[in-house]
Amino acid sequence: MALWSQVLRSILMLGLEERIHYGKAAIAVTDIGDRAILAFADGTTAHADIVIGADGANSALRAHATPGREPVELPVAAIYGRSTIETLSKELSDSGVLALEGPPGRGAFFASMQYHEAPKTAFARLAPGADAPDDHDYVMWALSFPRSDAPAGQEPETLHAFARTLAADFHPVIRRMVEQGDPGSLIHTFMRAAQRPTTWTMPHVARLGDAAHLMPPFGAAGGNTALRDAAVLAEMLRTLPPTQALAAYLKEMGAYAFKEVEASVKQMKRLTQTGQLAQ
Repeated sequence: MALWSQVLRSILMLGLEERIHYGKAAIAVTDIGDRAILAFADGTTAHADIVIGADGANSALRAHATPGREPVELPVAAIYGRSTIETLSKELSDSGVLALEGPPGRGAFFASMQYHEAPKTAFARLAPGADAPDDHDYVMWALSFPRSDAPAGQEPETLHAFARTLAADFHPVIRRMVEQGDPGSLIHTFMRAAQRPTTWTMPHVARLGDAAHLMPPFGAAGGNTALRDAAVLAEMLRTLPPTQALAAYLKEMGAYAFKEVEASVKQMKRLTQTGQLAQ
């Protein structure tokens, strides 16, 4: 998890510490008519009026909630990493840049991640005693490439060496950024895209974020769409009975989220396709 995500997670957890249970990996959900039953990896279960699957790109609940609609694999993979903010010049320190270079299908992206106030300082001022990751300004970068070129190993050293090879044809700024990247931060991912469900079959179950509408990062709409999900769902639950709220949320979410999925896939194809003019 990126450190900025840990900061956001810490903010969202404020006031909920006693309601969060660890070591209870959810593996399945069943709707039994008047409620849902959530099954955990340790063999226990829990009954709930509603279940919201916000368990990310590799959602364990997705296949149960919308069987047969697992995300489709895309022909692109990526390596994400981070470097110190000092790897950027002052002119680029508040920029986001997408570059295409080298063999067809390869690209590079970077953006500076800067806090107006250090998380620990802000938490100490606004929420004394709350857990705050010790984060600082940095550069987030990513290198995309054809899935077929993916390295066999996942060790940090292997990924870093592969990333340096990918960056060899790029501008010196990108090469320096990758060269000085923190090997422990590297994440290798294969891109996938959610399929629009033909129906939502569980009245007491809904999903949000990547668990509902996984999309490639071309267009940078995934996080914003997840936050929109949360706002829409919260408003529906505030104004409607639970199952009506979920139905209303799923209808509205389905209308906007899968437009973003389709747009991000289209953007990915424009930027990575080979051997033909972009459509």
